[in-house]
Formats: sequence, C-alpha cells, structure tokens
Amino acid sequence: MTTPRLAKRVLLVGWDAADWQVMSPLLDAGKMPALNGLVERGVMGNIATLQPCLSPILWTSIATGKQADKHGVLGFVEPDGAGGVRHASSTTRETKAIWNILSQSGLRAHVVGWYASHPAEPINGVCVSNVFDENAPAPGQPWPLPADSVHPARWREPVAAFRLHPGELTVADLRSFIPDIDSIDLNTDRRPFELAMSLAHCVSVHSAATAIMENEPWDFMAVYYDMIDTAGHVFMPYHPPRMEHVPERDYDLYRGVMERVYLFHDEMLARLLQLAGDDTTVILLSDHGFYSDHRRPRTLAVGDSPEALAAHWHRPLGALCIAGDGIKRDERIYGASLLDIAPTVLTLFGLPSGRDMDGRPLVEALETPLTVETIESWDEAPGAAGMHPPELRVDPVSAQATIDRLVALGYMDSKAADPQAAARVAIDEADFNLAVVYMNSSRPGRAIPLLEKLFAAHPENFRYGMSLAQALAAHRRPADSRVVLETIESNGGRTVDLDVAMAGVLLDLGEEAAALDRIMEADRAAPGSLAIQCALGRVHMARREWEAAEADYRRALAIDGDSLHARHVLTQALLEQRKYEEAASLALEMLDVVHFFPKAHYQLGIALEGLGMEDRALEAFGAAVRMAPHFSEAHRRLAAIYRRRGSDVEALRHESAANGMPWESDSSDIGAGLDIFDAVS
Repeated sequence: MTTPRLAKRVLLVGWDAADWQVMSPLLDAGKMPALNGLVERGVMGNIATLQPCLSPILWTSIATGKQADKHGVLGFVEPDGAGGVRHASSTTRETKAIWNILSQSGLRAHVVGWYASHPAEPINGVCVSNVFDENAPAPGQPWPLPADSVHPARWREPVAAFRLHPGELTVADLRSFIPDIDSIDLNTDRRPFELAMSLAHCVSVHSAATAIMENEPWDFMAVYYDMIDTAGHVFMPYHPPRMEHVPERDYDLYRGVMERVYLFHDEMLARLLQLAGDDTTVILLSDHGFYSDHRRPRTLAVGDSPEALAAHWHRPLGALCIAGDGIKRDERIYGASLLDIAPTVLTLFGLPSGRDMDGRPLVEALETPLTVETIESWDEAPGAAGMHPPELRVDPVSAQATIDRLVALGYMDSKAADPQAAARVAIDEADFNLAVVYMNSSRPGRAIPLLEKLFAAHPENFRYGMSLAQALAAHRRPADSRVVLETIESNGGRTVDLDVAMAGVLLDLGEEAAALDRIMEADRAAPGSLAIQCALGRVHMARREWEAAEADYRRALAIDGDSLHARHVLTQALLEQRKYEEAASLALEMLDVVHFFPKAHYQLGIALEGLGMEDRALEAFGAAVRMAPHFSEAHRRLAAIYRRRGSDVEALRHESAANGMPWESDSSDIGAGLDIFDAVS
C-alpha cells in the first residue's frame, strides 16, 4: 500500500501565541480577510499546547512530532561546553525535523526563522536560522550576518540585505500601532522601542521568506513569526478591557497595539498566500494562546522564574487552520495537538509517519478517509537529511545576543547575562523542564529523581519544591509529598498554591478535617480562585458527596471554561450519579480539545456502557488502552464486556494486561497531563 500524495505544496505558517479569542472578533468584524479566506476554505479549531510552555521546546515538537525528552531541546539556552551558554540550537535536536525528512525524500524544503534552527542546516532548500538578524549594531555601523545563519551560501548576501534594523523604523512607522506616539517621552518610556524591536524582526523574517518563495522552487515552506508573543508580553496588559492596576494614561496609549499586531500579521499572510497560489495546502498554527481577558496574570507565585512569568500569560489552547485541495471546507477540527503537525505534513506528501512520533496525522481534516502508512522511525531511514553532526559548535557572539534579548523580554533573569551563572541556570532549567515533560506525560516516577536533585541543591526554589511535591503525590507517596511541602512552608513559602497542594496531600492521607481547614485558609486569602474551587470539589468527591462536588466543579468552569481538570472531575461526579448522557457529552467535549486523553476515553466508555451502547463503549475503552497500554481499569472493563459476549480469549488477554502492570502505569496516573490546563493537581 502506498499513501497517495495529497498536496502539491505545503506552506506551514507559525504565529507564536496567536489565539482565536482575539482573532474571532476581528474575523467577525471583517478585519482579517486573509485569515478569513483560509477559514472559509478549510478547517479551523483549537490546538493543545504542551508543557513546559516554552517556545524553543514547543516549536521543536511541532517540527518533529515528538515530546522534548525525544527531541532534546529543553530550554532557551544550553551550556556551550566552554563554561558559558549558547542558544538552543539545531545541533541540540536529537531527531529529524520535518524539513530533514522531506529533504531526504527528494523534496525541496525551505525554513525561515524557526526557533532553535541555528546553525542553519544544509537541507535540500534554503534555511535561514532564527538568529540571522541579531547583533544589530548602532545605526549606520557595519552589520555582519551571524556565522552559519544561512544555507546555502549564495543566499547569505540577499538575506543580509533583507534585514530591517530597528533604528530604521521611524515614529511615523510606529504610529499605526500607537496613534498617540508623539505624546510619549521616548527617552523614558521603552515600550515603543520594544515594539520596534519586535516589528523589525518580524519584517526581516517576512522579507526573507517571501524572497525565497519568489525565487526558489519549493515543495514545503515553513516560516515562523514571533511578534504576537513578544509584543504580547509588553502590550497585552493594555488590551481592552482595562485591567484594574493599569493606569488610564497607559491604557489610552497602548490599548490598540495588539489588535494592530494581528492585523499586520493578516497583511503578511495575504502576501504569503498570493505567492503560494491556490494549489498550495496551508497550515497556520500557534504553539499556545495568550490570555487577553480576566485571566490575564497580575502577580506571580513565590519563587517564579522569568520563564514561569512568561508562561503565566500562555493560554493552553492555540489556533489551528488547514486549507487546500482535499481538505474539508468551512468546518471545525477537534482534538489537535502540536505533536500532530509533523505527521500531518508527511501524510499530505504521501509519506509514512514514524511510529516513534508522539503525534498522529489529522486525517479527520481530509475530505476522503485515508489509511496512513507508518515506518519504525525516520531517524533510521537512509538518505541525506541535512542534519549537522552533534559536535558542531555555535558562534558564542550570537548566543550572547540571544541571551541579552531574552533578558530584555523577561524570559531570563538578568543574572543569566553572566556566562558562568547562565550555564548553571541552563543546566538546572533543562533538568526541570525535562521533569515537567515527564510529569505531563504521566511519568512522575521519572520526574522525581530530577526534582529531588534540584530541590536539594536549591531548597529556596519554590517551583522546584512544589513540582517535587506534586510528582510525589502523583506517584502515591503523599507522606513524602507532605514533608516537601512542610519544608517549603518552613522556608517562608506559604502561599495559596501551597495550601491547596497541602490540602490534597492531607486528603490522600485521610486527614479530611485538616485538609478542609487548609482550603478555608486559602479561600480567605484568595477567594473565588479556580484552584480553591477545585480543591473544595475534591473534598466533596472524597466524601462521596457527588451533588456537592458537581456544583463545585460547575463553579470552577464558570471561573475558567478552558479547565480540563474541572471538566474531567465533573464528568466523574456525573458518572457517580449515573447521569450518563451528560457525562458522555462532557467526555466528548474534552476529547474535542485533546484527543490523546486516555482518561477521557475511559470515562466516555463508562457513560456509553451505562447508556446501553456497548459496541461504542468497546471502542472508547479500546482507545484508552491503545493510548495507555498499562491502563488497568480500562483493561478490566474490556475484559468484562468480552466475558459477557463469550469472547474468552479476548477477555483473558485484557485480564492478564490488567493484572500484570507495574504500579506507575495504574489508571490513576494515566492522563493527558492535566497540569497543562490548570495549576491544580
């Protein structure tokens, strides 16, 4: 069997942090015509992000279809082996990106500005790395192109010419973003300068991408724009409606910046689509959303790092749109993940997905059903893929420029500008980020040793301690989790989050009254929070007070309608009351957001079984065990159904699977990583 090639060409457009909550009103108002055209002739929907929600990690997962523990990029920077740091790089990536796979398959693939793509890889096409316009000197001074930032060499000079220096932007250029800019003292207010930095980089990327599309043959084109994210971290606090702490003067000056940023992206998209032509399949996506409503953060938890501060703004649902020949028209797509993009691109080109990829092709977007081929791994497939040897070093000058920029944006602490300190921070943060990956893919046993080491070395670090406590609790070690939480508290880390976490541990230890006391204390400190509402619901679940728990989690969803945790436990409360129809509906809603969610498939199976729909229940339980082969309770449900049907061989197979699993894979630990969506464990 050979999968047919469905797309003549594929254009992959990355808009970091783009969010339908901002774009949908603009579409309704007719302000984003290029995007609206894509939506009308394709499918659109949310796309679930991953944890940790950091751009180098996420965009590498998009490009590879793999979690960070497989692709190897674990942060913004990494040790350079010489006592300092370098930016996350293409040489760090331990697996092939989509442009490598397409190159070795004989296709012309170009990539511009992608995160962690420096040094530029020698692919079968043009590669312009994410640092090609860094190291901008004072205006008028020579601006050499960073070494190894462009492949092939014949494109170095043209790409250098396409770079826009921030100093070339005038007040008039910024006036469409900030209409009252003439009233701002630019010597004391750096916000217009930050806008100029983001805009200049965006224009430089766009200029290089469009020039390549105009002058080079291509099958695949990937271009990444970061301005929605970088501008968002500066200007989203001023987006309507006004946040209480924002001065009216600042609100009046900057309230329109983010809308104008989105409209500018639509203008650039129009040019990309013009160059691509109607016969090109277009995939536009973001790696996460960006809070723009009442959920915008104002304060941080104790011990938060600059990276964590940035991530507080990141909404867990990004935007996805796919349009082209063979794609359904004007429909929605559900359950997509960042991990699904690379397998989907391969399917569009008629190429098999790797079985070692963590995502799946989004075949439900296709007009005609398709059976997808697979191979064991593209990493083992022969052919010139254009990957660098891992020992290749990165230019430290460009690395330092990257660090300085990350410090300016708030993604890194200023102490990281010192190379040796930055190297130590990079090592710790890489270990922490890897632990987060393990936690959010239901592997707390692997996270615990990393977090124990970090917390022992940095007992003052609230994030490390809280994450360790969470991992221990998830691994059914509540007593050990309690010790960690008590240590944090003794070090002055008493917060609402700690109270809620301690309440959960106390419940696990059977100390219900003490747990309720901690929740009440937290509620007095921060009434009406999502975490507290869910904690109250957990108490009622422990007491088997299903109606009260249902009410708690409905209130939680009123606070944050995106909360999969609240939806998941509400579904359980409904199942306990045998409200099967509503439980099935809620389970389907969860799967519309995250398809790879074994617990939701399991809950759907219970609801369908309760409704007498045994065949469909078999499908749901089967999906749960395919995604989580060690999901013992799902195996037991399958075994019971097969016993009733007289299929003793199948029943025995599932009974054996249910009884022979190691503890960590027990059903209580199988999920989509609910902490992706909530600060509630």
